[in-house]
Amino acid sequence: MNILLTAANSFIGSNLGAHLHNEGHSIAGTVRKDRYSSFEPPWLGRSFILDLAEPRKADLSMFDAVNVVVHLAHDFRRDMTASNIESTEFLAETAARAGVERQIYFSSYSARPDAVSEYGTVKHRLERYFLERGQIIVRPGLVIGNGGMFLKFLNAVRKYPVIPLIDGGKGEVPVISIRQVCEIIGAIISSPSRGTEFNLFYPEMISMRALTEIMKSVAGSKALLAPVPLGMVLFAAGFCNLLGLKLSFDVGSARSFKKNQQRIHESNIACFLDNCESVLDAVRAAFLAGDLKIIR
Repeated sequence: MNILLTAANSFIGSNLGAHLHNEGHSIAGTVRKDRYSSFEPPWLGRSFILDLAEPRKADLSMFDAVNVVVHLAHDFRRDMTASNIESTEFLAETAARAGVERQIYFSSYSARPDAVSEYGTVKHRLERYFLERGQIIVRPGLVIGNGGMFLKFLNAVRKYPVIPLIDGGKGEVPVISIRQVCEIIGAIISSPSRGTEFNLFYPEMISMRALTEIMKSVAGSKALLAPVPLGMVLFAAGFCNLLGLKLSFDVGSARSFKKNQQRIHESNIACFLDNCESVLDAVRAAFLAGDLKIIR
């Protein structure tokens, strides 16, 4: 099949592109202008510049002869809710007019009607859009691998002597390895099912404290884990905002993490996987794959 990945240079995009290429698919991808000239992996057949803030400036011939589009692109800058929604819908509609039959939208575990973060709100709105048109959405949990939010956590465990854990790390986290995300997406693309929702995370969740302990063990870190009440985090964030100080963490993510403890999504990956990779093995693989990254 001819497959187009938006944000092909992203953590998930680059891993998924390589996996699908190895399965015999032809891969095209979009890349932001500032990354375009430096992103030339051997699995990428055609590449196009795409900025979600200006989607109509993209070369829309990217959809020609494409069988499947996987929507991974998201603009993480603040106050981009309308732009993210309108741009993604524009790309989806353009793809449909070009004859693309199947589209897969990468949503998030945090997508929900009562989402408290801008990210979760955007993802939920776009979920409705794709489902209403008979397309596919996938909701991955925290993806353990050589990039993304997980690698930021792992690098923090390696770098800092003290790791704060909101509410002592009691909150549960849905997780899945990048290898098994790619396997499942490959299976979804090869199957005839349409208009389906897939929750991509292991049936058994893990506490943030247990996950951090595993990261410490794999990385050989002696960092101390410090319980911090969520209320204190939010109070400090509000005070810093009043002073105009920039924070090194996303307050919205903290609020979203607490909201997500009210589970509304349940894993349904059993139809794809005979066995789930252990969290320990997934973290070890991520450590080995990301070990060459410079920690600053």
